[in-house]
Amino acid sequence: MDRIVQAVEKIRSIPDARIDQGIQRVTDETLRTMLQRDFEELFAWVAPNYLPPDYRFFLEYYGGLSINTSFYAFDIRGIGPMHNGWYLHIIGSQGDFDEGLYENGFLEIGSLSIIQTRERVRFFLDLGGSIEQQCIIGIAEGGPDFKIGDTEITLRQPHGHRQSWSKLADTFTSWIEMAAETHGACGYLEPH
Repeated sequence: MDRIVQAVEKIRSIPDARIDQGIQRVTDETLRTMLQRDFEELFAWVAPNYLPPDYRFFLEYYGGLSINTSFYAFDIRGIGPMHNGWYLHIIGSQGDFDEGLYENGFLEIGSLSIIQTRERVRFFLDLGGSIEQQCIIGIAEGGPDFKIGDTEITLRQPHGHRQSWSKLADTFTSWIEMAAETHGACGYLEPH
């Protein structure tokens, strides 16, 4: 887990980066209880799949994070005191999960929004092994050929829509290291 700590510390040094604290660092008992309920709900929801140890470590110690520049916004979804403030909660914004995005074992864990073009890349952790167990894929939304619902169709049949997604990393650890190196751009644009 040292590699995750190093990547998060590198992200922390980026101007406009915000790193939350996870349940392991929260001292307020009321808040810890609320976050524990969120974790239990998440574990039940992804069953029989499970969160890989590296992503679980990130959630437990850092909650989530964001980088907001004048050019783009990057976030890693999570569970922490600042969810739905600095970054999106792993559970959908109305307290519901993004079930349409999980039916094939994919869990949305982050996004990159490009401000000028209004394009967005959504990042998914493959819990079910549809592509490769624990890999991270990116699906770009907002291009000229993109239609609402394309992401869900791609996740339901990823091998039938190979041109719609890119495998970015074999593990969450490798992906967060890429995010740290690229300031959250993850190869989709040049960091500013």
